[in-house]
Amino acid sequence: MNLRSTFLLLFTTLVTLLQAQQNLWPLNSNPVLKNYNALYPSIDQSFGIKHFLGKTNTTFDSLPFFEDFTSSTVIPDTNKWLDRNVFINNGFPQNPPSYNVATFDGLDKDGNAYKIASGIGYGQADTLTSAPLNFASYSAANNIYFSFFYEMAGYGDIPLPEDSLLLQFLSSGGKWNTIWIKAGGKRETVFTQVILPVSNALYFHGAFQFRFINYASLSGNLNHWNLDYIRIDRNRNVTDSFNTDVAIMTSPTPILKRYYSMPWDQYKASSSNENAASTSFYVRNLKNTNVQVPSKYFVFNKAYNNLLSNTTFTLGSLTYQAPQKITYNFTTLIDTILPIRDSVRVKSLYTASENSDVRRTNDSIYKEQLFANYFAYDDGGAEAGYGIDFGSGKVALGYETNMDDSLRAIDIYFNQSLTTNSGINFTLMAWNTIAIAGQQEKILHFQTVMVPEHSYTYRDKMGGFTRYQLDTPRFLPKGKFYIGWRQNSTYMLNVGFDMNYPDNFGVAFNPNMYYNTNGTWQVSGFPGTVMMRPVTGKQVSIITGLQDSPTNPPKTLSVYPNPAHALLYIDLPENENQRISIMDMQGKMVKQMPMQSNVINVQDLTKGIYFLNIFDPTKNQSYKTKFIIY
Repeated sequence: MNLRSTFLLLFTTLVTLLQAQQNLWPLNSNPVLKNYNALYPSIDQSFGIKHFLGKTNTTFDSLPFFEDFTSSTVIPDTNKWLDRNVFINNGFPQNPPSYNVATFDGLDKDGNAYKIASGIGYGQADTLTSAPLNFASYSAANNIYFSFFYEMAGYGDIPLPEDSLLLQFLSSGGKWNTIWIKAGGKRETVFTQVILPVSNALYFHGAFQFRFINYASLSGNLNHWNLDYIRIDRNRNVTDSFNTDVAIMTSPTPILKRYYSMPWDQYKASSSNENAASTSFYVRNLKNTNVQVPSKYFVFNKAYNNLLSNTTFTLGSLTYQAPQKITYNFTTLIDTILPIRDSVRVKSLYTASENSDVRRTNDSIYKEQLFANYFAYDDGGAEAGYGIDFGSGKVALGYETNMDDSLRAIDIYFNQSLTTNSGINFTLMAWNTIAIAGQQEKILHFQTVMVPEHSYTYRDKMGGFTRYQLDTPRFLPKGKFYIGWRQNSTYMLNVGFDMNYPDNFGVAFNPNMYYNTNGTWQVSGFPGTVMMRPVTGKQVSIITGLQDSPTNPPKTLSVYPNPAHALLYIDLPENENQRISIMDMQGKMVKQMPMQSNVINVQDLTKGIYFLNIFDPTKNQSYKTKFIIY
C-alpha cells in the first residue's frame, strides 16, 4: 500500500473542489492516547491482570453481554476487554447508535503507528478482545445471537478495498475462527447492524471469547472503522434488530453562539450576543415502536456545584433509527458567576430516558463550558492536519472582541509529523484587517518563531498546543481581528484541524478561516476549522528559549518521586501563569511548558541529572530543584 496515495484519497468526498495550495492530511499519531498514557502510566497492569485471569477463570458473567462504550473514556472498559488498541471517542463516527464508539486504525495502544520507519506497511493492526464468557451451560437451543453496528471511515480516513474488519470466535480447542469479514473501499455516514448466530457446539465452553481485528496501513492514523453497540443474548433470532433503548448519540452543542470557548470578561461585555439561542443534542430510538421521551436539562456552576437552572419537557413520537434533535432554549443567566483565577466552568447535564428503556448508561451526558483567557472555535481534538503544501502562502483565522483588550499570545496546535518540521522558522501573524470585502490588509503583529519538535524520531512527544508569547503585546480595539501565519517556502506545518466544527453532528466550514497563496484572500471551504487560538487579557505564561531573571531570590521546590522514571509530581498547585523549564547537566533546555498540571511526563528523558525551574511572572518568583531520571 502506498501511503502517499492513501493521503491523496483523504476527504475527497467531503470537499467538492480540492484547492491546490491548501491541504488536509491524516494524522500520524493520536495525541489523546499519548496524553492518557502519560497521566495513567500503570494502566496496562489492569489489562495484564485480565489476561492472566482469562487463561484460568471460567466464572465471568456470561449473558446478556452488552457494550456501547458510553461508560468508557479513551480506552475500553477493563472489566470487559483484554486489550486497549482501539480508541474510544465520539469524534470519528457519523450518526452512531449511541455516544462513543471504538475506532480501529493503524496506531498502537500508545498512539503511535505500528510501523513508522519506512512510511509504508500493511497488515493486522488493532485488536479488541473480550474477557472470557462462560457459555458451558448453553447450546444451540438457546438461540444465542451476536449483533453489532459498524461504519467505514465516518469523519476519518477511508479504508481501502484491501483493508478489512473481521470478527472471530474462540473455539473450545483454542482456535480463533473468522465468523464475519467486511472489506473497505468507501466512506459511510451511517452505521450498519450485523446479526449473527452463535450455534456451533465449538463455542459452548467455559471461556468463550470474541475479538474484532482490522487489517490496514500500519503507518499512521489511517483506514478507520467505527464499532458500536455490541449485544449478545439468548432467545433472539436473525430478525431481532430492535433494542429496547433510547440512546444519546451526540455531544450537546455549546451554550455559546460563536465560540467553543472565550474569555469571561469578553463574554460578560456582551453576554446576550454571545449566548446561543438554544443548546441541543441528538438521540436515537432503537425500539421498533414510536416512543415519547422525557428529557431534562440541568445547568451548574462547577466551582460550587450549585444548580443555576433546570428544564424538563417530553419529546414525542421518536421513530425507529432516525436521529431526533432535542433542543433547549438557552435562558440560564450565568454572567453573575464570580470567576476563579479568571476562569469559569459551567457544567450542563442532559438526560433522555424512556420508561421501558433497559440501557440506562447512554441516557445522560455532561457538557462543560469553559471560559478562559483565549478564544477558540475548536473542541481541542484534531481529526486531521492542515497547511499550505506547495509553496508560500498565508493563513488567517478571524475573531471578534466585545471590548478593548490586548493580544498577548497565540496558541497553535501542531500534529506529530511523519517527517519532521522541527527547526523550521515561520512568521507568526496578526492583522487588524485582511484584504476582503474591499478592506486593506493591515498588519497588527509579525514575529519569526520556530516549529516545535513533533516528529516520529521522538515517539513519546505529544501533539498539542504550543503557546507563542508575542514579543510585544498588541492593543485590540473592540471588533474583528485575525491571527495566523505566513510561510515563504514549501513545507507543511501540519496544524491541527477539527473536523467536528461547529459540533459533531452538523459539520460545516468556518466562514472566518482564510488562506492566501496567490495574492488573494479566500475562504478555506474545508469542512471544519484550523486550531489556532488568540490569548488575550493580562500577562500570560511565556514559552521561549530564554531564561527568566526574577529579582526575588529563588525558592526551593519539592518534587517526587526522586529519582523518577515516568511522571514527576510538583509540590505546587497548578497555575497556567507559571512556566516550567527543565535543563540537563550541560545547560541544554530539554522541556518548556506552561504549568497546566502539577504532574510532568518525563519518560522521554534519558537517564541522568536534570534541573527544574518554575517561574511565576505574576509574583516575579522562581522555584528551583534538581531531580534524577533512572
